[in-house]
Amino acid sequence: MSLLPAGRFIHPRVHRQDQSPEMQLRELREYASRRGGTVAGEFVDHGVSGSKDTRPQLNKLMAAAHERATPSSTGKSTASAAPSSTW
Repeated sequence: MSLLPAGRFIHPRVHRQDQSPEMQLRELREYASRRGGTVAGEFVDHGVSGSKDTRPQLNKLMAAAHERATPSSTGKSTASAAPSSTW
């Protein structure tokens, strides 16, 4: 099992390949910092419409979050290590 490090995860997305997610990344990093949080992972989708049901990096983020919330082999949930929904 490959758990992601504890912390918050961000998912900026840009619709076109010629767009840059840098402004979104900067804003999200600053948001985390202002609230005393850390960014443990960035899942960036380039050239993917937000109206699509599947987005490669969002899918990876969701799979990792699901893995963390699944009981481990000891029977204890790993959800406490998952990112909080609040900052």
